[in-house]
Amino acid sequence: MFAYGGCIGIVFSGVARPTRSSEQQGPRFEREPPGLVEFTNSKEASVPCQASGRPAPAVRWIKLPDAVTAAEVPGLRYVRPDGTLVFPKFAPKDLRQDVHSALYRCVATNSVGAVASRDVRVRAGRSWNGLQYGTLDAYPREQGIRIDLAGGVVYPGGRRSWKLFHSVWW
Repeated sequence: MFAYGGCIGIVFSGVARPTRSSEQQGPRFEREPPGLVEFTNSKEASVPCQASGRPAPAVRWIKLPDAVTAAEVPGLRYVRPDGTLVFPKFAPKDLRQDVHSALYRCVATNSVGAVASRDVRVRAGRSWNGLQYGTLDAYPREQGIRIDLAGGVVYPGGRRSWKLFHSVWW
């Protein structure tokens, strides 16, 4: 037996045979994205997707139903090097249905194979932060709209927090 660079092998006829720890492996998810991501234009949303394998897999996002790569849309959508799909804060006028109300899937591939995540439904809503004591968030749906009203709460000792007061479906 010999050890070289942290790899242990067994010599047979002058050829080192790899041990199980160096065999190739198809991709598998370490962190699979959730099935639904809802957010408002006033908050950034991050959708994680991390995979491992040997060799290390490449992670990409596709937009369904066409299965085309979800390319960067400056200021609205991009993918971080760790595979996380990010929707930055945006102005209400920049809300785009093809970006912010869409179906996505994470795909990890290497030379051994590929793995695809569950479908991820992304829904962005609009936030009205001009209210004196709270926020009003609206999330469009296929059959109606959900409106959340949240406001500031002051606890004993002066600690402040936000609390969802009411959620309505139309």
